[in-house]
Amino acid sequence: MPHLLFLLLLLSSTLFGRYDVTGIYVGLGSGLGQYRDGGMLSKEFDIDHHDEYSTFPPTAFYGGYQVSRAFGVEVNIFNHGRFYGENDYSYTPIGLFVGPNLGFYLFQGQLHPFVVMGVGAVYAKQHGLNAETVGDNVSISLHMGPGIELSPKKLDGLSFRVALAVDFYEYHVAYDNSAAFYYSEFYGQRTALLYMGAHYKF
Repeated sequence: MPHLLFLLLLLSSTLFGRYDVTGIYVGLGSGLGQYRDGGMLSKEFDIDHHDEYSTFPPTAFYGGYQVSRAFGVEVNIFNHGRFYGENDYSYTPIGLFVGPNLGFYLFQGQLHPFVVMGVGAVYAKQHGLNAETVGDNVSISLHMGPGIELSPKKLDGLSFRVALAVDFYEYHVAYDNSAAFYYSEFYGQRTALLYMGAHYKF
């Protein structure tokens, strides 16, 4: 019984203790990017082999405002890296997200499990073979991902994050193949970025 009371007191102070987590934060990170093309490369570019994981290091810029212990507004700008294929082809997806950061704080604000989810956008830059035919593309995406942050009290505002960011979207290929023929096709694609970052809360 005393152990149960101790655990309840510890949980109560962890969840409901007096500590402030609100504020503006800005961060930078990097990690490993992944890209699934949905069959576009083999059909449109005749490319059977391409990188599933980025060979050029991705970059994650993130920031926002923590409104309360449960809710924040976050901005993500992710360069997922460059993915190479045959015939000097490469693909660079860049993601943008503005939406809610939902979670809770533990241990007097030092541990923060969270999830972001909402509508984003992915800009896809093509390089190489037939890139001028297929063209670049901006797609609306479903953006989601869990993460966890560590904010040691001794570091006073500096936090560290490990998170996964995933975008699901459709890439639209459309062009005039001749004067009398218009071609249009949609490919369901996915980008993912597992990253580590550090940010400062003001």
